[in-house]
Amino acid sequence: MAKQWVQPFNESLMWPALGMAGASVAALLAGGGLSKLLDSWPVFWVALLLTAGLCAPCAGMVIGADTCRPGDNPMDRSTHGFVIGCSVLGFCVALAVEVVMKFG
Repeated sequence: MAKQWVQPFNESLMWPALGMAGASVAALLAGGGLSKLLDSWPVFWVALLLTAGLCAPCAGMVIGADTCRPGDNPMDRSTHGFVIGCSVLGFCVALAVEVVMKFG
């Protein structure tokens, strides 16, 4: 009896999540270089917060699909992980705005 392959991720969310993960690398590199160039700690913290936030949806998808219990649908779990990751992204953006307002 052959095992049936189950799709672990929601395909409609996979590419946006990978795009956000790629954007997090760009934010880290650009923000790190800009903070060094301007010698500014607030720019560094904003870049770090945006990097962490942009990684969260992709990590949430992987963790959600990976932590399935017997009987769970991996696609549903990865979708829930994506949604939780997006809320973490919103929190990180709010913190970045707070840093800009306080030190900007």
